[in-house]
Amino acid sequence: MGQRKTRQIDRTSTARGGRTGGASPTRGIERLVGASLLALLGLWGGQAAQGATVSVSANVSASTTWTSDNTYVLGTIIYVNNNATLTIQPGTVVRGMADSETPGTNDPGTLIVTRGAKLIANGTATDPIIFTDMDDDNVPGGLHSN
Repeated sequence: MGQRKTRQIDRTSTARGGRTGGASPTRGIERLVGASLLALLGLWGGQAAQGATVSVSANVSASTTWTSDNTYVLGTIIYVNNNATLTIQPGTVVRGMADSETPGTNDPGTLIVTRGAKLIANGTATDPIIFTDMDDDNVPGGLHSN
């Protein structure tokens, strides 16, 4: 049997608070909560709430950059494929539609990076990249935001 290769996208933290690079198990959770609090308080530097909403309904098959002046809404399962690179700028918000809101069944707004393709997403403490859903009011632009 061949060996399975794994890659780690972010070596400084994980959304589940897992251990990476010698960090404490709760470090990733602390960063995620901190970014969420910054977004909630409007202290993060991203400008996505002010820009356009871009509906994403086709796969990313050529190298593309998503900019922080837009909010990207995934309307189905979106693949980054064909050795393409998707670069997401710091401060960008990416939202996924619920399965009940998408055209088919079992296809909620999701981003999948296939073998050979790349995702470059380097957020900062002041400009985090936020992946969330349409109903998240903790991030400017949520469906229930005032």
